[in-house]
This record gives sequence, C-alpha cells and structure tokens, in this order.
Amino acid sequence: LQKQKDSKIEELIMIQEKLKKENQGLLDNREKILGSQSEKVKELENIISQHQQRILSLMEKTGLAKLEREVEELREEKNDLEKKLTQLDKNQEAVRKFTKENERIKKEKNDFSQKLAKAQKELKEIKETLQKKEGLFLDASTKLQRLELGLTEHG
Repeated sequence: LQKQKDSKIEELIMIQEKLKKENQGLLDNREKILGSQSEKVKELENIISQHQQRILSLMEKTGLAKLEREVEELREEKNDLEKKLTQLDKNQEAVRKFTKENERIKKEKNDFSQKLAKAQKELKEIKETLQKKEGLFLDASTKLQRLELGLTEHG
C-alpha cells in the first residue's frame, strides 16, 4: 500500500514537473507573442507615420494644402464681410432714423416758414393800414390846423 502511495506521489510529482514545463513553455510563447505584437505595433505606427508624410507631401504637390489654406482665408473673409454687413445694417438703420428726424425738422421748418410768411404779410397789412391811418390823421390834422388858422383869422 505504501508502494502504491509512493508510486502515485512520484507519478503526481512527474505530472507536476511536466505541467511546470508546459506552463513555462506557454509563458515563453506568451512573451514572444507580446514582444512580436509590440514590434508589430511599432511597425504599424511607423507605416502610419510614413503614410501621413506621403499624404502631406501629395497634398503639397497637388495644391490641396494650398486650397485648404485658401478655403480657410475665404471663411475668414466671409466672417469679416458678415460683420461688415451687420455694421452696414446698423448704419442703415441709423441713417433711416436720421432721415426721418430730418424730414420732421424740415416739416417743422416749412410750417414755421409758412407761419412767418403769414405773420409778415399780416405785419405788412398792419403797417399799410397804419400808414393809411397816419395819412388820414395828417390830413385831418392839416385840415384842423387850417380850420384853426381860419378861425383865428376870422375871429
């Protein structure tokens, strides 16, 4: 019975050793695979970088980069023009308000001019009436003086 136990223990130890070796082999393979993958990642990064450089080079050669810069400049110019248009709209509104106010002032001036012309006409009529009355007064005064002279001469 002891022999069987010892035999089983030896067998288990051999299986354990075999499993350790297999496990170590798997670990070694894993390290190789990981190392290999790391190298492949670096290679892919290099390839991507080279492709990006080629794309940039081709863009420069074909003028695509220049077109992209021009498009960006045109966008900036469009933004500037939109700002100017907004400012023009504000200015136009201010001009419209100013014009409206100017028209109101012109109307007031016209109304005042008409009132002034009417007042000047009335003043002229009053002066003419006054001059006529002064003339009549002078005539009456002269007649009165003549009458007084006539009375003093006869009296």
